[in-house]
Amino acid sequence: MIAIAIVLLATSGCRDSGPKADPTPLLTAPALATASPSPPPVATTIGVDSRVTARTEAVSALATSEAAFFSCVQAPSACDLNSLLDHFYVAEERVQIENTVNVLRRENAVTKSPGPDKDYYVVESVELNDGMDHAVISVCKVDGRIVVLPQRGPNGADVVLNDSLVSLRERTEMQKDRTTGQWRVARFTVPSKQNGLGLCPPHP
Repeated sequence: MIAIAIVLLATSGCRDSGPKADPTPLLTAPALATASPSPPPVATTIGVDSRVTARTEAVSALATSEAAFFSCVQAPSACDLNSLLDHFYVAEERVQIENTVNVLRRENAVTKSPGPDKDYYVVESVELNDGMDHAVISVCKVDGRIVVLPQRGPNGADVVLNDSLVSLRERTEMQKDRTTGQWRVARFTVPSKQNGLGLCPPHP
């Protein structure tokens, strides 16, 4: 998987915590002339670690939401839609997911995977705000999932409603609940899309 980490290094000054020198005797040169130069600022990785943690949590939350959504659309009638929405989605994306599942329910349709080489995404970059509670995750996604009416065709065969294979670049906005610490999907946009596998690298 290709992932571009954004690493920022915070620096802070550090006072000398070593032993103190004896007081300057009388008739010696002024302290200014004999004082040692101040040590340079010491780099710290605290800021880096916090941003890496936030980035990792956001990416993990996206993966969990994707898995939960796919589990739901494989059996929409059995899906606990309210629980899915409450755990993983807010704002525009909550409405979108609710509509998608309800359409599948109305049509008695289900979604199937064509296999891992035609059903995956690769994280390409993660943008994190200063407050570390909003992330934009850019992925390249291959979507070959198949929507069918199960056993509605001749001899109990599935009737295929959609089996198109597309690759697309998707920007997903994630929001962190400052109280619970949970990341949720807020909205996504698709800057580019084409038929076939052409946009994305092979399955990792």
